[in-house]
Amino acid sequence: MKKKIIIIVVFVVIIAAGFSFYPYLERHYITAHTDLEMKENIGENDTLIVYFTRLDNMEKDESVDAVSGASLMKDKNGELMGNTQAIAMTIQSIVHGDTFSIVTDKVYSSSYNENTNQAKEELDKDEIPELKTKINIDKYQTIYLVYPLWWNTIPQPVKAFLKSYDLSGKTLIPVASQGSHGFGDSKEDIQKNTKANVSQNGISIYCSDAKDCYEEIKEWLDGNNQ
Repeated sequence: MKKKIIIIVVFVVIIAAGFSFYPYLERHYITAHTDLEMKENIGENDTLIVYFTRLDNMEKDESVDAVSGASLMKDKNGELMGNTQAIAMTIQSIVHGDTFSIVTDKVYSSSYNENTNQAKEELDKDEIPELKTKINIDKYQTIYLVYPLWWNTIPQPVKAFLKSYDLSGKTLIPVASQGSHGFGDSKEDIQKNTKANVSQNGISIYCSDAKDCYEEIKEWLDGNNQ
């Protein structure tokens, strides 16, 4: 009898652990697909959508598959796409701004776990990578800053972008991709590293929703424009 009780308890614990672990599995091991396409920059407006995706800063590895929680998905052509890239493209489809991908001299591992360790070490040492991509920021007045939440804050490459440009007088709108922590400390850390007017009306998108967040983004943008 005692043995049966132990078996039942173990079974219940395993089932409970499975339910608890499911959000992690959903974020990290389900391949996501999207029909989004990046439009060419218009070049005649004052709105810029800046985004950081590890995909543009990652070592090339043909064996890497798309997993939404690892900040990756696949477009309709089977090409890898980053979560934040998808969010930036969604914003662009509505506001018709220009886009800019933050690319640095730091090359991150294609392994999600190793990338996480690299990001933590970089944050702990406050390492600021050099930017490889540059943009003439002067003509833009409204900047949507799209970034993944790394260790509860902005990635160091995003910090590098903020410290590289004088954004005085411009409006900067935070848009975070996250797994469960909302904005974390990111909005406060953005404000510490820029002279821009940081909007408090940003939006935080759950990572697995990045592939299809048009309605959520549209509703948020319409609410900000009322």
